[in-house]
Amino acid sequence: MEVQIKDLLSANESLRLIAKKELPVKCSYRLMRLANKISSELKVFNTNRLELLKKYGEKVKGGFKIKPENSENFEKDIETLLDEKLNLDVEPILLEVFGDIKTSLGDMLGLDKFIRGE
Repeated sequence: MEVQIKDLLSANESLRLIAKKELPVKCSYRLMRLANKISSELKVFNTNRLELLKKYGEKVKGGFKIKPENSENFEKDIETLLDEKLNLDVEPILLEVFGDIKTSLGDMLGLDKFIRGE
């Protein structure tokens, strides 16, 4: 499945929210597989993001601060990274495996690209 890094970030947040719900076994299994694949790809993203922070910023207590003269280039490079496309080896999750769970639109929104209707 072709996705962008920004899709993975959204899905990761939705997975974090849905993980608090009581889910059918089949649904939990498929979401866990998806979470593992996403986590692997986000490690690569975070390594690259850290390199950009080092390149355009300065180390401050608790992290990095982007130098004002570098903010435009940093934002451009981050956007390029977020727009990067990759093939994630996952099957779409069928909506029916979620059963009758009660959840909000906000919880599910980031998973839109990974869920297919009936």
